[in-house]
Formats: sequence, structure tokens, C-alpha cells
Amino acid sequence: MRIEFLPAYNGDAIFITYVYGNATVNILIDGGTRQTYQTKGKKNTIISGPLKLLVEGIRQRKEKIDLLILTHIDDDHIGGILKWFEIDEDALGLIGEVWFNSGKTIAGYLNEPEVKIPELPLVPQDTTNTGVNQGVTFEKLIREAQIWDEVVVVQGQCLDFKGSIFKILSPSRPGLKELHDKWFREASDSMTSVATDYDQSLEHYLAGLVSDPDGSIHNGSSIAFIWVYNKRNYLFLADAHADTLINGFKIFEYDKKNPVPAEAVKLSHHGSNRNISLELLEMIDTDQFVVTTNGNKHGHPDKKGLAKILKSKTNPLIRFNYPNRIDDIFTAEDRKFIEFRTNSAVDGIVIEE
Repeated sequence: MRIEFLPAYNGDAIFITYVYGNATVNILIDGGTRQTYQTKGKKNTIISGPLKLLVEGIRQRKEKIDLLILTHIDDDHIGGILKWFEIDEDALGLIGEVWFNSGKTIAGYLNEPEVKIPELPLVPQDTTNTGVNQGVTFEKLIREAQIWDEVVVVQGQCLDFKGSIFKILSPSRPGLKELHDKWFREASDSMTSVATDYDQSLEHYLAGLVSDPDGSIHNGSSIAFIWVYNKRNYLFLADAHADTLINGFKIFEYDKKNPVPAEAVKLSHHGSNRNISLELLEMIDTDQFVVTTNGNKHGHPDKKGLAKILKSKTNPLIRFNYPNRIDDIFTAEDRKFIEFRTNSAVDGIVIEE
């Protein structure tokens, strides 16, 4: 079994591969930004991104992406997939099955009326559009390709897939309701840049840890889960809200007295302080945390969020798929103050069993 956290700019693109029976199983969780698939260099030279290289390798091995999970419709998760679909006319034929919560399927699940939203046409250039229109475009393409069964993925489900199990932590029904209402208002969250909080020391943040919950509707609708393979748990938290994850753990009978044992945790929302709470961390028994972002757009991860991990865990390993972020965040004084480990070998992260 191999889990790779691709360097996907400020987004998520996670590739899982393992053997089931005599066959290789490939699972792709999100596709990062559009540049994760392909970008332009000097003199308009075409540069293949890590997602494109991944897809080409799968095709050369005569394999498929057996399962594509789009956790939610923010551009840093869907952009790379739409760029792939735009450029590669055979892309949809390489996918076996898709898990995705669309406006239409959520409306059916909630027994709410559906309102038509125009799709965002695939165009041969990068776009700053994000959110609902991109979700409609994706929905149309996977429906036409007949690789989507249009079943809503929701908190509390336990889904079997080719020798592995997905215990769904998010979204909750209220989270789906909020996304449904927003989907049909055709409104998107602002994607503006924010400043980092790296000017203060870990000692400063540990002296006063506070919660500032994430209010993003898109993030609240994220598909997050415990992935169980070979009796081991791996947590993929997408951009899910901390309170939703807490309630999800409780459904599966985990709490601070009986925390979920995990080999590794992909932190929610790229290590944002707003998606990490001490109560959530108390419900997870792990010493390995993964941060997925180059930090260029939103200033993630937040040092305040990482301080919560250091407060609740003994000598944790915090891994970055862009290792240069480590020196941006932590000072020599931070390391003298509290013991923790980081990984700075190469871009990207690989976990193997």
C-alpha cells in the first residue's frame, strides 16, 4: 500500500494505490489546482504537473483510477481535475467510479427542489472561477460518462471498496443543506490571500489557544473519512469543519476516552487553525500529521493550529508536502521550547506499508 500526497500548490491531490486480489487498485482524492495538472513555463513551454505525470503513469501501466473522490468544489481541489478533463479527451475513460455530492443529488437526498445552474465551459486557459459553476461542469461530465451512481456520500456511512473501508465523517446533513442552498444561490466564497501568523513564537500561541471555527459552506460540505486498509486507519479530513468531524467520530463510537488509532492524519484545510480544535485532537491517537499546501495563497498552515497539535501530542511528526514551509514557520527558538519532528526530504509525501 502506498499513499502519495502530491505537491498540488495550495490544494489537495492524494493518490492511494494497493493490491486487492491480483489487481492494483488506484484511488485519487481531489486534483489540486489547475497547475497541478499542467502549466506554462518560459516562452510558453508546456510543463507537466504532478497530476499529469501520475495519470500518464497509470495509462502506461494499463491501469485505471478505480475511484475518484472529489471532496468538495473549491478550486484548489477540483481545478486540476477539470484541467485534466479539458486537455485529455480520454480522461473520463480512465476513471472507474466517482464519489461526489452535487447540487442535484443533495436536493434529492434532502427532498428539496432543484434549480438549474449554468455550467462553466471548459476553456483552454487558466481561470479564476471557482465553486458552484465548476461543480456543475464536473457533474455534467461524469454523468454523461456514466461513471457516477449519483448516491450522496454523508456522515455515518461505512462504504466498502475493493478490500478497503471508508467510514464517512463529513459532511453532515446540515452541512449538505447549507451547500444545497448555496449551490442554488450560485454564490462562491472569496478566494483572497491572507497574512500568515508566523511572526509569533510557539510559546506565545501555546499560552493562549483559542478556537475560531471555520464558517465556509464549501468546506463544511467536504467528504472526509477514516480509510481502513489492512486493519489500519488513515484519516483524510479534506477541508471539513472540526465540529462535524467530532460528531462523525462519535457516530463510530470514538471519543477522547476511546480515540481512533490512526497511522497518519491529513489535516483539515491545509492546517488552518479554524479547522483544528483541541477537542478534535483528543479523539485521535496518532503521532503523524500531514500538511498539504505551498502556503502561497492563504498563508496555511496556521502556526496557531500547529501549536494545538504540539499542545496535545508528545513529540509529533508534522510532515509537509512542500518542505520549505518548515523554515518559514518554525524558528530555532521554537524547537528549543518544545519537542517535535518535521520531515524535509523532498517535495511530496509518501507513506508506504
